[in-house]
Amino acid sequence: MEDKKASQEDNANEAQMVHKQGGWITFPFITGSMLGLSLAISGVLSNFIVYLIEEYNVKSIDAAQISNIIGGCTGLAPVVGAVAADAYFGCFPVVAFSSVVSVLSLILFTLSATIRSLRPVPCTSTVALCKPSSTDNFAILYAAVALLVLGVGGSQVNIVTMGANQFDKVKDQDIFFNWPVAQGSPFSSLAQVVMAAIRKRKVVELSGGEGVDHYHGRSGDGAKLSSHVAPSQSFRFLNCAAVITPEDIDSHNNSNNNPWKLCSVEQVEDLKKLIRLIPLWTSTIFVSISVGIQSSFTVLQALTMNRSLGPHFTIPAGSIGVSVLATVVVTLTILDRLIFPLCHNFTLRTPTTLQRIGAGFAFNIVATMASALVERTRINIVWEHHKEKSPMWIVPMSAMWLLLPLAVTGFAEALHFPGQVAFYYQEFPKKLKSTATGMVALFIALGFYLSTAVVDLVRKATDWLPDNINGSKLENVYWMLTVVGVVNFGYYLMCARLYVSQSTVDEKVEAGAS
Repeated sequence: MEDKKASQEDNANEAQMVHKQGGWITFPFITGSMLGLSLAISGVLSNFIVYLIEEYNVKSIDAAQISNIIGGCTGLAPVVGAVAADAYFGCFPVVAFSSVVSVLSLILFTLSATIRSLRPVPCTSTVALCKPSSTDNFAILYAAVALLVLGVGGSQVNIVTMGANQFDKVKDQDIFFNWPVAQGSPFSSLAQVVMAAIRKRKVVELSGGEGVDHYHGRSGDGAKLSSHVAPSQSFRFLNCAAVITPEDIDSHNNSNNNPWKLCSVEQVEDLKKLIRLIPLWTSTIFVSISVGIQSSFTVLQALTMNRSLGPHFTIPAGSIGVSVLATVVVTLTILDRLIFPLCHNFTLRTPTTLQRIGAGFAFNIVATMASALVERTRINIVWEHHKEKSPMWIVPMSAMWLLLPLAVTGFAEALHFPGQVAFYYQEFPKKLKSTATGMVALFIALGFYLSTAVVDLVRKATDWLPDNINGSKLENVYWMLTVVGVVNFGYYLMCARLYVSQSTVDEKVEAGAS
């Protein structure tokens, strides 16, 4: 009877706690806020290239470069915002502040679009008569962009975290990939390992370390736990950070004097995990470069093609990229509900995260090949009509042809992006689980930044990318991405195999030690 009563009290306390934190009642409000912000922000970013070209008289390639830089900023900002929320402020203050900033950004964008004096005089039929934008024109525009990036940084990831914080049950929190509350930067422990290893680089651990005590954290009463069980043998130069020396011991409380001089074995192993992931990260960055270049130049192609759907409707060039998102949604549904269950039924297992990432990389190569073939068809029509010197000439070719490579890109993203999120979430140290879910955003940011560098290099080294897209050799850029993509795919396979092999060895060593 007493057990039943205690159980009922526990259930009541649990219900009260969930009710106190909101639970599923807050789900529609948080989701609605997230969707509203995402819709507004994506609307601005997807049409930014066209806005620069048609309203600010920016040359086509320059507009694509500016858009890619902004894309990199909006990809990197959520990582910074997540760390700020984790380490200093918490989710709600950051989300509230960034939401206000986002609204201010959209107000400035609206003013720049409605007030004629904030934009330069429109171009005439000839490019030579275009009047460039003044510094004042760009000041308003870039102020809106800066506020937009700031708003994205604080809201895009943290609003999901805030949603997860409404729940106490782990099952519910997993839906949102919950992060830790503000409790200090998790990266500090990694920096401590590096500094401790440098300071102790001459410790006996480097020459064998037999019989050496290693720091394994603290017990409940504050006593130091030491053991002869050493860290794994990979990256052995870091192991000395966990070696206990006489200088590390305080005679009064038997604790380590300084966390920057002595680290736990767990801290050392956490850093090693991240180091082993670096080769896989580098292979991922190229795919982001490829996607960044393809997405921006596809908009430029769409501007020169027939975008009419019937006599009364024309597809906005900036909206052509929506096909990627649509393909991702459809593909994820098919994969989760059909393909993966079938694989499990016939083989008793589903594709691993590394296999999904690899398949996505392979289809990304197919996407750049498709882009090259579509561009070859488009530019051949330009040459047939002798319009290669007419940048504003509309090619009598449907822009719907651009949907084919974009659909393949979406299929590839449905494979490798979720695969990356799941892989890094599984492989990252426990204290960095939150950062793991933001790594994909970091890759996208680096890809957009580096895509601008690649395009600049191509423009300086070749004549493939003049400001006139109808007189360009854009096909060669896509073929270049295809070739480098094949090389990168081979590099990824090598890195994945080495990672799996090393992980297997470390697991055997840990099992033997235990």
